[in-house]
Amino acid sequence: MTLNGIDISNWQGDIPLDVIALSNPLDFVIIKATEGNSFVDAWCDKNVEKCKKIGLKWGFYHYLKRGINPFDQANYFYEHCKNYFGEGLPCLDWEDQPLNYEDANIFVRRIKELTGVWPFIYSWPSSFAGGYVESNCGRWLAQWPNVSRPDFSFGGEPPNAVGLTAAWQFCSDGRLVGYDGNLDLNYFYGTKENWDSYANPQKVAPKPPAESGGSMLVLENVKKLTIEY
Repeated sequence: MTLNGIDISNWQGDIPLDVIALSNPLDFVIIKATEGNSFVDAWCDKNVEKCKKIGLKWGFYHYLKRGINPFDQANYFYEHCKNYFGEGLPCLDWEDQPLNYEDANIFVRRIKELTGVWPFIYSWPSSFAGGYVESNCGRWLAQWPNVSRPDFSFGGEPPNAVGLTAAWQFCSDGRLVGYDGNLDLNYFYGTKENWDSYANPQKVAPKPPAESGGSMLVLENVKKLTIEY
């Protein structure tokens, strides 16, 4: 079983997910939430709420910035997304060069400690060579075959990587009915029930929304923790 999805960020802004979902076989959306220790995507919560309203599976991701303490970044991600855990699928975007597998491991292990959930890790297949990256995390692989403007009918075999290939981003120039622009298109290898199991392996009730009415809890001043390497 394979699910079809897109990943988005503030670059897509107020993307019409309802229109896209009506016109394409769309099953999930993964949405940028935070970056480093100072950026919250202003469109994240709005697009999460759209996914809930129209019944799409959804995930949320943190962009890991090189040179900023990864333990601190994990805390930042958690504090800004407390009310997402247990419902959405958390992911780590690990692509800021040069890569350091210890940074990725520190981040995902801290998130597991805080939430009980292992995030997916997004990166290139070569990033996982050697088996040094936390094996409990599903691999969300980025590799784009030489195909121009594909849609979900593309098919194809996912690239090989060390660890469990859970998802594949197969293009950055995908085109779907209802959106006039390029989109990152992805396959998830599993069922909707599998998605839910990754997002909430302990099957605990999701936390209630913040008092502001949204799902995201935004804190401006998060205590920074320092790790000496």
